[in-house]
Amino acid sequence: MKSFFFIFICTVACSFSTYGTHLKGAELTAKPILGSSFTYTFTLIFYGERVGVNEGSNTLAVENGVEVPLTFISEEKLDEGLAKIIYTATYTYAAAGIYLVSYTGGSRNHVVNMTDGSTTRFYIELPLFINQVIGLNSSPVFSTPPKFSATAGEKFTDEYGAIDAEGDSLVYKLVTPPAVAGYVFPHEAGGNTGNTFDINPSTGTITWDMPVYVGKYVLVVQIEEWRQGVKIGLTYRDIEISVTGSSPVTPPTAEERTFTIYPNPADDKLYINVPESTTETIAEIWSIKGQLLIRKQLQSSGHADGVIHIQHLPAGVYILKVVSLNGYVTSRLIIMRN
Repeated sequence: MKSFFFIFICTVACSFSTYGTHLKGAELTAKPILGSSFTYTFTLIFYGERVGVNEGSNTLAVENGVEVPLTFISEEKLDEGLAKIIYTATYTYAAAGIYLVSYTGGSRNHVVNMTDGSTTRFYIELPLFINQVIGLNSSPVFSTPPKFSATAGEKFTDEYGAIDAEGDSLVYKLVTPPAVAGYVFPHEAGGNTGNTFDINPSTGTITWDMPVYVGKYVLVVQIEEWRQGVKIGLTYRDIEISVTGSSPVTPPTAEERTFTIYPNPADDKLYINVPESTTETIAEIWSIKGQLLIRKQLQSSGHADGVIHIQHLPAGVYILKVVSLNGYVTSRLIIMRN
């Protein structure tokens, strides 16, 4: 890539909807127009609850104050009452270079794995590399729409595989969304300790084994494009997943068969029996919003049952976790007052 390449910022100055909470995700891709080295068609795909978006209501700001209309192409109804809505825009650049195309929308929903999601604006970007030495390059296109829901206590999988028109090598990664404060990956948030969340770098298969804490989570998948050992492109999909369920629980484990937790529902005290063979054990009580409220080390080896004083907690539903080096148990705890 030549050293005189210029850098420009292209920002999508439009909104998917006046109701930001209806937006569940988006992806942004680029495709060169044959016969022109610098003309590209951008495709902006929204996933959300809103339908019937009016044609011609949005624009794409490119450079030097020029705004290019975003043209409504189609709307496809998906499962779960959602829709896939496609816009396109075309723009001709003056020269080769590295361009950052981006979309900024309304506020996100309140999500478990970032700080102040409801006050954070949705943002997705597309670095565009125009290099005559490398040749024309289209963004990879995701093969199928994403899933938007998972169930607490059950393994979640989804396929984020993509097709590349030029046959470039693709590498899939989970990344932190840009312009977001306090982001952690879904398996690290709230009461989800002890589970795994990863992506197959070759196929794009996502596996969350398994969600425990009910709520909404954001994940961002990045696809790297490689050609002859050179990275030539990045593409992103930003999606919100809702984890639902009547109670966040895990499958039975060896620990679950030996721990005795009582009473449940509880009032002012909770008792946990720790067997003699159990290693160092920690009990935690979390709020439904993912706040750690109580953490206590429990004894074993014939000692009396561990006592956790909960009289200061309001009546309601909580998440109880008992963790040792041998494993962990997560279950619903109900506090009731007479």
